[in-house]
Amino acid sequence: TRFPPTCDLSAVERLLLVQARRKDKTMTAMTEFCCSELGVESLQQNSPLDEICAEVQGKNTPVIFVTSPGTDPGKELEDLASRIVGSSKYKPLAMGSGQQDTAIDLVQTAAREGGWVALFNCHLVISWLPTLEAVVSNLRGAHRTFQLWLTTEPTEHFPSSFIEFSRKIAFESPPGVKQNVRQTYMQWNDEENAVNNAHGRLLFCLSYLHALVQERRQYIPQGWKQAYEWGEGDLRAGKFLIDSLKGHSQWDKCTMHGLMEYFVYGGRVDDPFDFRVVKSYVERYFCKDENLELCKGQIITNQLSVIDEIARLPNEDDPTMFGLPSNSDRSLQKATSELVVEQLRFLDKHVDGDSGFDQGKWANSIQPLVALWNTLTCDFSDESFGDSSAVQQDFQAGDPFHLFTSAENLVAVSLFQVIKKAFDAISEVSQGSCALSGHLVSLGQDLILGAVPHGWVEIWDGPEKITDYIKAVARRLEAVTVRPTTQHASNSLFGSTVDLGRFFNPTAFLSAMRQQTARQLGTKIHQLKLACSWHDTTKSAELSVACSGLKIQGALFDGQELSEVAANSPDLVQMPDTTISFTPLTDATFTDIGVEVPFYTSTSRERLVATVQLPCTKGDESKWHIANAAILLE
Repeated sequence: TRFPPTCDLSAVERLLLVQARRKDKTMTAMTEFCCSELGVESLQQNSPLDEICAEVQGKNTPVIFVTSPGTDPGKELEDLASRIVGSSKYKPLAMGSGQQDTAIDLVQTAAREGGWVALFNCHLVISWLPTLEAVVSNLRGAHRTFQLWLTTEPTEHFPSSFIEFSRKIAFESPPGVKQNVRQTYMQWNDEENAVNNAHGRLLFCLSYLHALVQERRQYIPQGWKQAYEWGEGDLRAGKFLIDSLKGHSQWDKCTMHGLMEYFVYGGRVDDPFDFRVVKSYVERYFCKDENLELCKGQIITNQLSVIDEIARLPNEDDPTMFGLPSNSDRSLQKATSELVVEQLRFLDKHVDGDSGFDQGKWANSIQPLVALWNTLTCDFSDESFGDSSAVQQDFQAGDPFHLFTSAENLVAVSLFQVIKKAFDAISEVSQGSCALSGHLVSLGQDLILGAVPHGWVEIWDGPEKITDYIKAVARRLEAVTVRPTTQHASNSLFGSTVDLGRFFNPTAFLSAMRQQTARQLGTKIHQLKLACSWHDTTKSAELSVACSGLKIQGALFDGQELSEVAANSPDLVQMPDTTISFTPLTDATFTDIGVEVPFYTSTSRERLVATVQLPCTKGDESKWHIANAAILLE
């Protein structure tokens, strides 16, 4: 994002240039632009709680903590209260069903006698908050030490009037692994500040693991599938487990691993591939190796104090600290910048989108989408996909591939007709030759906001952005027109090369293939496994299909084995064509040597198609589990 001194572009023009040419640098450029315009060195402005407390003390001003996943200000509030008003005057309460009357009593008592009240998880009682607001607003002559604290997750429904007269604080995890570990040790006693014994070493590994799983959330969905809410409770549970081993010179590794994986950190994880990451982390850091490598270039020994070990941690996080591919930052910046740009466009259009029909705005916003659709589908007509009634009759009989092809054709017919009818009607309305209906108003508002209309999603759930959706539909419609008829589907698909990314439902294709194989082999479906060959070995399989167009994220694959990506490697790398088949679980032709890699439809990793065994160097399985490499269709 550095420009030569002679560049005479304005700050906005420079930002737009970066956004157009280097999407992987756009987020950095946005941050620099905002800092420059606001006149600050960083967008991370931290205010200690004691300073905030001094500002609001005696003013009857509630303080609202807006918490990010996995954060909890409870411990810091408790420590601050013990210093300022005393522990006996601090009343915390977790909000939920049936706690509203208790909360009112606590607030009124503290206002009369002095003290602090902390109400946690207020997003769970949104409908009750106006009642709390009325109680706080009507307090007269509140005690000078009275203070109300609230926590809530981000929500659109928090009463705006309550927000206006409150102090708002965004409470987030300390940025970066190093700061996260340092924050953990600030909460612990001095006796934990050593790594020259088994207990101190385990605690340090716990603090480091806790920082890793939290900071890895910035790489969603490549790091984790979702923002798991690891927080202080998990850290306390892990510390309790380790403290219970204090004084024992020997500890059972299997017991430690099992409790950490299933009850402490793995207990929040509901995705098998994310759980695999947690398991690999635990096995890596809770071991008995004399020289444990935390991250590249840093090995824990028994010679340094905790303070020294923390000081040696990198100041800035790098994807390789988490075991992620070195090009993950590029993927993260690209995805984040696209999301920010999309949100800015949404904000720009939102007011106009809610204002009903405006012929000029409809023409400017929707006509480009109509033109895109007409350009991509100009060679198609209703007859291109066959008679829909005939397609539906194919469901009455036929092998699994007849059913799959019939389903694909039915989706193609339905989508083409629905989208074409919608765009034709919108064009007529824009030209003033057709009356406007409530359905068309709703449809137009969705399109202006860049969203895919709900009726289209019900037929096929594709990309979220409307332009991407239209392009994806057009690609699949083209594939349907050149695909063989249902009567010859099986004969033509087997032995041919297919692009799974051109199917509306690739998972159904694999299911049909599995069913057909089971029928021909006379075996049960659950006794078959998916086998991929990057050579010619699958010709021995009963049924096989050559697949092209597969991409891999987080690794390189040359048909022989997995290898690491470079920092400047593209986010997605084309894979060699492969031949897939379903073979019996007992078939020795296809061994399970290597690592099981998830196969998703897109980079969002929302829809799992299958899992594929990819060969790798023996002993590197854990490394690839942590890297979370995945095969993608697009």
